[in-house]
Amino acid sequence: MEKKTIGTFIAALRKANGMTQQELADKLNISNKAVSRWERNECAPDISLIPAIAEIFGVTCDELLKGERIFTERDQERAEPKVEKQIKILINRSVSKFKTSILISLSLCAVGLVCMLGISYGFMRPIIGYAVMTLFEIAAFVITVSAVGKIKEIKNEAELFTENVDEDTLKKFNNVLGNFSYRAFFAIISVLCISLPLIICVDDYIDSVLAVSSYLNILLPIAIFLVYIFFVVKNRFSCWITDQAYCNDIDPVTQKMNVLQLIAFVIAVILFITAPYSQIIGFGSIDIFYIIGAAMVLVCIVIFLVFLVQ
Repeated sequence: MEKKTIGTFIAALRKANGMTQQELADKLNISNKAVSRWERNECAPDISLIPAIAEIFGVTCDELLKGERIFTERDQERAEPKVEKQIKILINRSVSKFKTSILISLSLCAVGLVCMLGISYGFMRPIIGYAVMTLFEIAAFVITVSAVGKIKEIKNEAELFTENVDEDTLKKFNNVLGNFSYRAFFAIISVLCISLPLIICVDDYIDSVLAVSSYLNILLPIAIFLVYIFFVVKNRFSCWITDQAYCNDIDPVTQKMNVLQLIAFVIAVILFITAPYSQIIGFGSIDIFYIIGAAMVLVCIVIFLVFLVQ
């Protein structure tokens, strides 16, 4: 009996079935440490557990003891599609959990920004507002890092992943990992950046809180810089996080959404900049410029949310 072969085989079967060490341990009424020791080849399962393990994974005791599947030609043909299906289910489940985690992270970012603005202008305490906002951003960062780590673990540790996943599925997996993680990290950094003026700059306002008009004037160049960074760094980050060589190929749908977001943002910036001079140049009320500009910002947000749920 080769302990290493049995441990490796149990680990491969467990991952292929999307099962954690704790779940397997619960089914066998043992501790997860025992399962971990098997998979690290420190010991072999007790002989009394062999039938139960074989039944859980749908293999025979002989296959489990040998450490590999025993196929006839006909069995091989039937088993290959089943393995591919199990791997795809595992991938889809992982991607779904990853998207949910990223949405939670983005929600925390938004809540943090709302707290920052609410405490700064509602209670005139920008420093307290920034501290509260930072706590939300740290929580969002931890959730994002954890989600990225888990989904990359599925990709890196599952030996069957690269062997049984078709190119389209792998491309979709990498696209979700790269784009969603980038947007989450970028949102966290952006919220921290656009909130800084409220605690750095001082204005003739109650308790030195920056006036809204002054804040918007400072915010515009920061926003323009962030948009530039977003498009410059995005593809490089996606290639890095997915362990791919850098390339300029971008998914057509993603590229169209990026262009629409950029156009809407540029229009919003132009409207916000020209709004104070609208009456001078005879284009009507300042409020109309701000309303349309805000609508363009909303368009950017809607496009972003559409991308997340597609």
